[in-house]
Amino acid sequence: MLISISRIRTILVLNMFLASALVQAQLAVNNTVSVQFLVENVLLGGGVTVSNITFNGQPAGLSNIQIGSFDGTGCNVGLAQGLLLATGDIAVALGPNTSDQATLPSLGIGGIGDPDLDQISSAITFDGAVLEFDLVPSGDEISFNYVFASEEYLEFVNAGYNDVFGFFLSGPGINGPYMNNAENIALVPGSSTPVAIDNVNTTTNSTYYVDNGDGFSFPWNSDPQYIQFDGFTVPLTAYSTVQCGQTYHLKIAIADAGDEVLDSGVFLEGGSFSSPNPFMADLSTESPNGELVEGCAGATLTLTRPDTQDAMDVTVTLSGTATNGVDHTPIPAVFSFPVGQSSITFDLDAFEDFISEGTEQLTITFTYPDLCGQNSSSTLTIPIVENTMEAVVSTTATTCPGACNGEASVAVSGGTGPFTYAWSDALAGPGAASASNVCAGSYSLIVEDDLGCSAVDTFDVVDGADLVVDAGPDTTSCAGNMPLQAEVSGASTAVVWAWLPATGLSDPSISAPVATVSDTVQYWVTVHPVGFPDCAVTDSVTITFDPGVDPGQDTSLTLCPTQPPFLLFDVLGGNPDSEGMWTDANGAPVPNTFDPGIDAGGTFIHSLTSAAGCTSTADVTIDILDITDPMCCGTVDAGPAATVCGLTHVLQATTGNIGIGTWSGPPGYAIVPAQNAQATAVAAAGGAATFFWTENDGTCNVVDSVTITFTDTLVATVSSTDALCHGACDGTATAALAGGTAPYAFQWTNPTGVVSNTAGVVNLCAGSVTLSVTDANGCSAQADVTIGQPEPLQIQAVDFTEPWCHGSCDGTITITDPAAVAYSFNGGVDFGPDTTVANVCADEYQLMIRDANGCQATASINVTGPPPVIADFMFTPEPGTVDAPEINFYNTSVNDVSVVWDIAGLATSDEEQFTYGFDFRQPAEYPVCLTAIDDHGCEDSVCRVVVINDVLETYIPNCFTPNADGVNDQWGMVSNIPDITELELRVFDRWGKVVFAATDPSDHWDGTYRNGGGNLMKQDVYVYSISFRSIATGLPQRSVGHVSLLK
Repeated sequence: MLISISRIRTILVLNMFLASALVQAQLAVNNTVSVQFLVENVLLGGGVTVSNITFNGQPAGLSNIQIGSFDGTGCNVGLAQGLLLATGDIAVALGPNTSDQATLPSLGIGGIGDPDLDQISSAITFDGAVLEFDLVPSGDEISFNYVFASEEYLEFVNAGYNDVFGFFLSGPGINGPYMNNAENIALVPGSSTPVAIDNVNTTTNSTYYVDNGDGFSFPWNSDPQYIQFDGFTVPLTAYSTVQCGQTYHLKIAIADAGDEVLDSGVFLEGGSFSSPNPFMADLSTESPNGELVEGCAGATLTLTRPDTQDAMDVTVTLSGTATNGVDHTPIPAVFSFPVGQSSITFDLDAFEDFISEGTEQLTITFTYPDLCGQNSSSTLTIPIVENTMEAVVSTTATTCPGACNGEASVAVSGGTGPFTYAWSDALAGPGAASASNVCAGSYSLIVEDDLGCSAVDTFDVVDGADLVVDAGPDTTSCAGNMPLQAEVSGASTAVVWAWLPATGLSDPSISAPVATVSDTVQYWVTVHPVGFPDCAVTDSVTITFDPGVDPGQDTSLTLCPTQPPFLLFDVLGGNPDSEGMWTDANGAPVPNTFDPGIDAGGTFIHSLTSAAGCTSTADVTIDILDITDPMCCGTVDAGPAATVCGLTHVLQATTGNIGIGTWSGPPGYAIVPAQNAQATAVAAAGGAATFFWTENDGTCNVVDSVTITFTDTLVATVSSTDALCHGACDGTATAALAGGTAPYAFQWTNPTGVVSNTAGVVNLCAGSVTLSVTDANGCSAQADVTIGQPEPLQIQAVDFTEPWCHGSCDGTITITDPAAVAYSFNGGVDFGPDTTVANVCADEYQLMIRDANGCQATASINVTGPPPVIADFMFTPEPGTVDAPEINFYNTSVNDVSVVWDIAGLATSDEEQFTYGFDFRQPAEYPVCLTAIDDHGCEDSVCRVVVINDVLETYIPNCFTPNADGVNDQWGMVSNIPDITELELRVFDRWGKVVFAATDPSDHWDGTYRNGGGNLMKQDVYVYSISFRSIATGLPQRSVGHVSLLK
């Protein structure tokens, strides 16, 4: 019999092998483990033992792609974990549902079916997955939970492809219709109907059906929580009564029906295959490996029983290599359940014996009465292991004595994390595996793991070596720049340098700065390891400054042999303190006096030593020239070359050592005076000429030349044309040049700025224009010109004739001007040769003329016309009636001298006012027109309609008979014309109650109360009141009378 500790171990193992399973989305499956493992460690719960396990007739030690474990915690199958059988590879179940024909492999397994499944489906089955085993229950029933799923949902429901499965149980007390007299216990709840796609779907037993999409629909085809199968059942329970302790045989089978494609599967819940168990033992260890660890990780033993009506003793037998009470907590020989008690809890710990003895085994066998009336037993085997946890602390010394910057870190082997750390002296917190800022000293660390196991280590943190710094020997500085050199020993890390004072140091943060001193200075250097200023050490060095003596400044001389002797001391630069010793470049002493005519040139060194022994030097370097060297003869300069704008130029020479000389030049040029350094050269014509200045005293002969380019004088003249019209800008100006050197640059300007840079300029307005010309030599000339313009053109005279009638366009306009050659009467839109334009309306006109030069003048004229004749008349009364048809007509026209009346074609008149009678006794409308004529015979007409209305006549009956015979069935007021407004009609009974009311002349009383359609009012005499207003006259009318309702 398997007890609950087996179930715990099953879950642990299942999680481990599912980690390497075929995984897609949220469902995980694994078909690589043996069938025996799946049955014994996944499917079975308590109260059942199994044997003779086979799958498709093969031994249980093999694996098969059609059977495996599953983890359904993240999907919608409804079971957390368990065992899966399928008609193909169980990986076909992996979601989401992206196919409506899922088959794996695509053409099926190619396997045979099962005879019992053939009988259920009434069709041949294929690709069967058949799991069989013998079982012995410990109780009088067995049960397990399952879900049936199929890809044939819903397309093939009742279509002859009824994929089926069955749980066929045979044994004592069972006499069913299947092989070995087995019964199928995979039934629709509360029925004898086998579970299959034809029996559980959306229309049949739909309570037990879950729709899972069609392979195309959202969200089933995209959300990974949905499995592949198109439909499946809710979790169902297979159940059967059995005889305790007897052997039964169970066949779990599923197959494709009708063909080999579109797979199906059955999910069996893990640990659910069970039978009632009178006793269960559960061991919960603190260690995840299900073991006891000496001195720390213990366990809790929980004994339970479901039936508490009687007392129960459970006998304990111990075996294995562990000794009871020595290696672990003493375990009693009997656990006794009194009446009413269902559980016993016992704490079990392994003792730390500090003996290396390897892993020990503790086997506990429980013996108890089972439901079959026999003694049953179950066994727990528990390993006892040593605490192998070890902690080793490594340290780093402080950087210097007294510095609390040491470090410690621990490496833990063995144990189960997470760990907690107890550092002595609170070096670090309980979650820290390392400590920093530790002072030198001895410490300890206790490490405890998650199971309570611990390890201890002691350790020392030592001080680092002392630093020693040497700033170097004291010294005297003669030059003012003195390199310092400090050295440090005992440093194990990088150090920080700091010199004080920092003034005068090239870099106070390095070991060897350069000190620039002008007085005696004591420098202090401080050194400490990086980050640890408390470890600093110092030393000092004194630099004594010797200001020295001034030997003078270096001097260089270039001399001619003819120069007189001199003292070397006298040519030193600066202000030497005193005269010292002179030597040549080789160090040989030389005298203080130097004679350029005798002594050779070279470098001569003046050395001067201070009282402190600092020697300073200054050099005199002398170069003796050849007597004919230009420096000895001197140099002359004839001046810079030049280009002149004319034919004269002043020559200016700079003389040499001789100081006198003569100018000379090419023939044809005059130089006056030729013996002076400054002379005037005159050319006969433009061109280049070279002139020479020569000095010669018999020993020295020095010459220099200069080239002067003469040019003919540049002269500019301008020709121009005036603007053709006043205000026009079409004047021109053209430049004519003489002399100068091409090319030329032109610039024309007027008061507004530059107008052109060409030789000629056009589009000039009247006014002054200035020409500036510059030639290739930069010589320039200027000329001015004034552009003129004629007087403004004006139109001499304009006349017009008015249009004859108001609004007519038969007037004329005439322009008179002797200079005009073209005329425009529309503001310059177009011009023509005619001086007069006809068809002119009264309006303002813009006129223009153009002369022979295209000049234009403008004028405006306002052409007036006669006032308009406006026809108008009035008449009264308005309207007339057939009783009063005489209408009075009155002429109200404006600017007229005569009129003509047309009375609807019935009569005419030329009178200003008259009366006409439309005495036809017929209402009608008559058009009357008036034509008004002014003194030019111009006309205007107006027409109006004269209305002759009928006279309103009303009739009110004094009785009516509302008997529905179509005659006199309604009562109301009628009129000859629709000339009624503001009607208010009311009918009262003899008690003053309103029985009918109307505001529309077409509404009549039908004899019922307020025309409500009920019974007729009683036969009686009723009083009516009528008031209204005539639309034509506007006069109100009122009438009161009686009306009889007769039946």
